[in-house]
Amino acid sequence: MASNAAASTGCPTPTSSPSSRSQRHVVVVGAGIVGSSAAFFLRRTDPSLRVTLVDAANSVASAASGKAGGFLARDWSRDPLMRAGFDLHAELAREFGAEAIGYRRMRTVAASFSMARKEPSPPSSSKSPPTLAPPWLSADASRLSEMGDESTTAQVHPGLLTKRLAEESGAALELGAEVCGLSFVESSSSSSPKGSAAAAAAVVVGGVSLLDNRELPADAVVLALGPWLGHAARGWELPRGVSLPEVSAQRAHSVVLAPRRGEGGGGGGGGAAGKKGEAPPVVCATAVFAAVARRDRVAEPELYPRGDGTVYVCGESDDAPLPPVAISAVAAVEEERSLSSSSAPSFDPERTAMLREMAAAVSPSALGPGNCELVAEQGCYLPLPPPGSGGLPVISRVRGTENLYVCGGHSCWGILKGPESGRRVAEMVVEGLRERG
Repeated sequence: MASNAAASTGCPTPTSSPSSRSQRHVVVVGAGIVGSSAAFFLRRTDPSLRVTLVDAANSVASAASGKAGGFLARDWSRDPLMRAGFDLHAELAREFGAEAIGYRRMRTVAASFSMARKEPSPPSSSKSPPTLAPPWLSADASRLSEMGDESTTAQVHPGLLTKRLAEESGAALELGAEVCGLSFVESSSSSSPKGSAAAAAAVVVGGVSLLDNRELPADAVVLALGPWLGHAARGWELPRGVSLPEVSAQRAHSVVLAPRRGEGGGGGGGGAAGKKGEAPPVVCATAVFAAVARRDRVAEPELYPRGDGTVYVCGESDDAPLPPVAISAVAAVEEERSLSSSSAPSFDPERTAMLREMAAAVSPSALGPGNCELVAEQGCYLPLPPPGSGGLPVISRVRGTENLYVCGGHSCWGILKGPESGRRVAEMVVEGLRERG
């Protein structure tokens, strides 16, 4: 097998070897939450590094990192990344300013609802606070239980955080640049200390090959491609003995709704008067994991009120095939221009419409027809952990190489675990560069 990873696609060969440059250069492929965090912590760990952040889209956080809900939980699994990630988010909020990245602590409840009842029940005057139910929920909510409080659950605005990390990293941005492969050079037996992990590797990455026929030489490469890591594993030409994790994808849908205030607000339910001209109830900082009885099944949408007054609603996953990176980047740009302008939208309108209907069942007064505006409807692809990983993301140096690293497969917890994962892979890269001398 050829050593040039993109020989069959017309990508260039490396113009120089990593050792010919005095300043160490790390290329991070993927400008989502993981890649931006890796770039940020690379410079934080070793300010002398030169870092380049590459993405096929024309903006940072163009895929799932810009369309996720940003829900954070501290102790919902035994994965150590969860607790460490939750605490790191709090640190970043203190550093960047909580409001600047949409960070706040919140309560989290579970509740059941039904779409069968067309009219909300009138508010009960016998209810007296405190109650688990936020005032904006339907009065028909049942089986309420608390899942977390301000000490264990929180939220962040994923797009704002990702862009801030990329900006603060000081990395050079190569946006609109699709990576089509890697170039490799034979490792030198004297380049690594005897007995080190790097010394046992067979090949060294010499650079990143771009579809526009450019080459970015690199001393180390981090692949933070999200669900497209699987495309790279199957489509890139790699040296014998080198393979990438088979990360797969699942499409999830979401809508962002803005409850109206003043004229036209109201609608009843949820303990609000709902009179004409009266503002709908304040959508307070309580995340809701709902079970909504529909005609076909019980669905489980999640609702995350944000500090800007909007409500993010997600769910309705499907198995739509993951598009190529370039197509996805174009679709993302089209969706930014108009909710319906893309000829090949990356979401299923029937599924986003169902999310709106279920949101209306959860909160008729704030999210029902006529009581809210549609801010966004969208789909994004979640990177699923590879087989054999135990459901955990992969953060490691690629076996058989000295300086190629992967970080991916975070599933629905990408925003929570992304910064901590980026920090850990950055530490691996810096340590690897030091070992190689």
